[in-house]
Amino acid sequence: MAHNNTLHFDSIKIEGYRGRNFELNMNPRDENSVFVLDGNTGKTTTIELLRWCFVYSESGAKGKFKHMWTKQGAHVLDFLKENENQTCLITINFNVKGNNYSFKRITVGTYLKDVINKVEGDRIEKIQDVLEINNGAEVIRGDDVNRYLNKNFDFGQCAEHFCFDGEKAREVMQSSANDRNIDILLEIVNERTTNKKLTTYENKLRTLKDQVYSLSRSKLTDKTLQNIIDKIIKKEKQLRIVDIDVIRLGDDIRLLEKTILQETDELNKINEEISESKSEMLIEKTKLENYLKLVVKDIENKRTQLYTNSLDWINIDVVDPINIIKNKVKENGKLPEPFREDLIKSCIESDPPTCQICGRELDETSKQRIKELEKTIAKPPVHAFLSNNFVMDLKNFNPSEVNNDIKELIEKEYNKTILELNSIQLSNKDEKLIKDRDVLYGVLYELSEQKGGKETDQKAGKECITILKKEIKELTNKNAALEENRIILDKIDDTLDLILGTQEKTKERAVGIISDVISEGVSSILGPDFSARLTKEEGLLLGQDGFYNPEIGGMSGRLILSYCFAEAMTLIDPLIVDTPSGNIGSHRKALAEHLNANHKQVILLCLPTEIEEFAPYLSQEEPIKVI
Repeated sequence: MAHNNTLHFDSIKIEGYRGRNFELNMNPRDENSVFVLDGNTGKTTTIELLRWCFVYSESGAKGKFKHMWTKQGAHVLDFLKENENQTCLITINFNVKGNNYSFKRITVGTYLKDVINKVEGDRIEKIQDVLEINNGAEVIRGDDVNRYLNKNFDFGQCAEHFCFDGEKAREVMQSSANDRNIDILLEIVNERTTNKKLTTYENKLRTLKDQVYSLSRSKLTDKTLQNIIDKIIKKEKQLRIVDIDVIRLGDDIRLLEKTILQETDELNKINEEISESKSEMLIEKTKLENYLKLVVKDIENKRTQLYTNSLDWINIDVVDPINIIKNKVKENGKLPEPFREDLIKSCIESDPPTCQICGRELDETSKQRIKELEKTIAKPPVHAFLSNNFVMDLKNFNPSEVNNDIKELIEKEYNKTILELNSIQLSNKDEKLIKDRDVLYGVLYELSEQKGGKETDQKAGKECITILKKEIKELTNKNAALEENRIILDKIDDTLDLILGTQEKTKERAVGIISDVISEGVSSILGPDFSARLTKEEGLLLGQDGFYNPEIGGMSGRLILSYCFAEAMTLIDPLIVDTPSGNIGSHRKALAEHLNANHKQVILLCLPTEIEEFAPYLSQEEPIKVI
């Protein structure tokens, strides 16, 4: 049966990139293709180029070519042609729904190698993308190519998965099976579970909102009102960014809470085992540790007492010096008494300015001097302070007694207990219990700190959202030009809130569906006893007989799990795999039969050692040797 409505790759041709020159011509529609390439001949380069071409647009591709295994930047030009101008070309031909497409990326540049100045790497002068539809009946160029491919075929969203690396797939599992390190996995799932229609509606509503603001602004001649709308637009963008951050922080907090519960359960088990231990040494050590905690707490309380009463220690030392300073200030006449103020004002304000004591008319120098005196007049509260003696309530607190108590606790209790603890020799088993317990205490402290930090950030984000919404509302109310569109703007906001809430619910449901799909794939390859489970709290785990653990299935089992994860994440065929069966052992046949049954087109780039018990179950055609 022909699958005329599915995407089918016809050929991939590489000319010059990383020194590779070969063409992969796929078998006809409804047939898989197995290519055999020796090591270091272009398998990984093919996958890397496909990802680079489909993820990055023409203008955004420069400097973004990455090594698939390390995710680090890699050279895309031929390093053997150092300091020579190069033109590289990749051509990808595919067809779908009766239409044929030819994507081309041309890269022009020089691979620089200057030993003296230690300069090495690509210097790309230009990148050009071209998409020809139906043999050139329609031609798309530049960044429009990337937009077209993503809109119509989801290439960008799926490139990490339909261009898949079997040899390094275990790294995905190593991340996903560790519940403290699954952010990357969850980000992939989050992207995959985003409802495209809802996102489209959301973007359209935001565009409509921008149009309302722009239209209102264009009608205004008042710059103040125009500036208000500019502020509204700016705050709307800020609001969207904070909204996304708060949602992400919520996911992080839930994950941390789950991890804290798991680690706490583990700690409780160890503490229970320690408390139930019949080892006298372990019992004594635990007893001493508990006593040491009480001593440390007592020391901390006494130190807190010192800090709390620190002002009271210095009362005796400061009262007399303060009163001496006050008297000196007053006696030296640095701050004139308030009654002199009337005399100074009378001298300046008389016409002409005249000294009210001797009756002589004031010259300019005298007037300036009197004005300077006026500036030095102290206010009545200042003189009231200077006239009264400084008094502080003296409290009966002796810091030396507390210091002696602390010293005694450290010398007689703390140091003594530490010596006793260090002298206890535990068995290897008990030593391991204590070590595991202490490690868990450290882990829980770190997790709690992380959770507290994220909760603080989330709270600040929510407060910021409230403030931004209030500010937007106030600015909208101030702008008369928006009055006629107020109902529209309010309805848009209500609908956006509804869409965001629906998106979150949809993602939760979609994660469950994806988990089921992965589990079905695992069962079809490894057998009915095996299954898989995907959750935001635990990541992706392989299970056997209903028990889930990162160690189940060994390396080959986790690679199968990785395949099934990639299948669930991609939205399109074909599945293009580099080194597909190198580490899956006895599961080769089962994997081949699964891929054959579940995909319209599978393209495999194999090492010569991977063909046996694998290729014949995928394609009736002979494997194609690429030289």
